[in-house]
Amino acid sequence: MKKIYLINNQPNSDNSLLKKLFPKALLSAGLGLVDEVDLDTEIKIDGDTKKRPDELHYVVINGLDENESIREVLKINLEKDIEGISTKHKTPEVALLILQEFDNSFKLNVILIELKSTLDNKKVKDCEDKFRCAINRMYMLLHFFDYERYGRAKNIYIEFKGIVMYNNIMTDINDESGLGKIFLNYQSNMINQKRDSTLSLVSIISDNEKVAVKFFANPDQEKQKNSFHISLKDLLS
Repeated sequence: MKKIYLINNQPNSDNSLLKKLFPKALLSAGLGLVDEVDLDTEIKIDGDTKKRPDELHYVVINGLDENESIREVLKINLEKDIEGISTKHKTPEVALLILQEFDNSFKLNVILIELKSTLDNKKVKDCEDKFRCAINRMYMLLHFFDYERYGRAKNIYIEFKGIVMYNNIMTDINDESGLGKIFLNYQSNMINQKRDSTLSLVSIISDNEKVAVKFFANPDQEKQKNSFHISLKDLLS
């Protein structure tokens, strides 16, 4: 029988479960959970899986090679159904892990992206619930990604960002709490300081998790309602 060692036992062995086998499985093409993204390509995020004519099918993120501070980009396919790992039906489409290097530190941007064809009060609340669940899932997964090679000389700081991309608003949003309040701030151009677009959530790590939120409406919804393109610079700013 093949022996599989845990954590500190035989740390240099290829059979070390947590240090070798599990991270390798997460990044394998066969599992389909994590994609390593080349910086000279675009990122496509699929939305409506049924591809209805009037709904948002996908969004393309471009301009990855325009930011000189970026060292690595991973795309986590959160809706991939993997037994024991998935949070079925309560997760954004994807999370992007974007590692940036600065003079004295690194920053790991964990960008949670949700696509909506239409928005109403219920769907805005649904986005908030998905962000909360995704943060807990990302904390568990981050343990297995090898950022140690970057952070030996510099600290790595994590910043969560929540992105909602949508075509149109189905009804007036009147929820003045949580994510609903932030959406109303965007609608009325009331984002004057960071806290106006910051969502506070409870996670397994903190009872006051801060998520920087942005809403992006399809800029050409009437002519091209099935998709739109957006720059990575807009997501990071």
